[in-house]
Amino acid sequence: MAIETNITNIDPPDQYWGSVDYSSEDGKRQLANSIYGRVRRYYEALPNTYFYQTITKALNIFHSLPGWYNPFSATVLGRGGSQGQNVSARVNLTGSMARSVIALLLQYVPEPDPTPVNTDVDTLQQVSLVKQFLDKYVEESGLKQGFCDATKLAEIYGMAFVHHYWDPYSGPYKMEDVPGPVDPQTGMPGPSTKQRVMVKYQSDGADGREPKQFARPERLGQLRTKVFGPLDVPFDISRQDCDFDWLVVPWDINRYDLVALFPEAEEAIMAFTPRNEPTHLDANINRLEAEKKSERIADRDSLRLWTIYHKPNAAVPDGLQATVLGDEIIFAPGPLGYTEIPVIPFYHGHIEDRKSTRLNSS
Repeated sequence: MAIETNITNIDPPDQYWGSVDYSSEDGKRQLANSIYGRVRRYYEALPNTYFYQTITKALNIFHSLPGWYNPFSATVLGRGGSQGQNVSARVNLTGSMARSVIALLLQYVPEPDPTPVNTDVDTLQQVSLVKQFLDKYVEESGLKQGFCDATKLAEIYGMAFVHHYWDPYSGPYKMEDVPGPVDPQTGMPGPSTKQRVMVKYQSDGADGREPKQFARPERLGQLRTKVFGPLDVPFDISRQDCDFDWLVVPWDINRYDLVALFPEAEEAIMAFTPRNEPTHLDANINRLEAEKKSERIADRDSLRLWTIYHKPNAAVPDGLQATVLGDEIIFAPGPLGYTEIPVIPFYHGHIEDRKSTRLNSS
């Protein structure tokens, strides 16, 4: 279900933002504004943090590019000698070493490895069977490739994220058998046919509007894996460790695909215009000037949504999971549908304990 919001205050004055009662319309509006406000604040504060400087320096060093700490680029030849008769080339030893480390790490990418609890013959056979299922699972869900990509990014930047989640809006369509027409001569039904199962629901009639009936094809869902760099996933920038209370992952989707998933919000989605706000790094780093123009992103059909995962704790006992489009529309707010946040941090090519790794360590 989706609603619009125009609240200017980011957080409620008398309670924790994650514990807002989203069963009411006002609560949904407040929650949408609080979630998007965190994304906006993250990217506003990011360019001035040591974390951002470390990430950008690591990227420039890996690709031999100039930066604020070094005006030279290994991709440009220089001149040497008393009269400039020699050509000088800079050798990126650090980047070369990083590439060697990546090649070594990719030989030991993490993957599920079931272990027998005893040496019983039946147990060993079951472990072998489970291993086959898990190998198929990590291959089809993209988890294995995600681990490889995250390993590369973590070695380059020092940090990466793997988002492994259940997507109810993808996968094959759910089908049902429909009896064929009755044969007038025999009185027997004809051969059955397959047709898509439709999900039927109605809008909540917010803002005094008349509730409408909607229907869309139901899918079976599937596991999906996405990999993000360290600057793509907003979190509490003030934390000194990686025991995150919440994380926000981006979700890019075509405007018309989003309407097909949430037809009850068609009017709000089609009217939504991305504002020129620092919820991406285009306005904060040296990119083409055209990409900084608001009119460049105002007319395109590609929209960026943000999905927040808040772990269960004392303030939010059931956790929180919701998706927002700007601070105007919120989709499906509800308890966290996982035992923990389904976003796995990678650090420098391997997974570490979230509670012991410091974000600001060099």
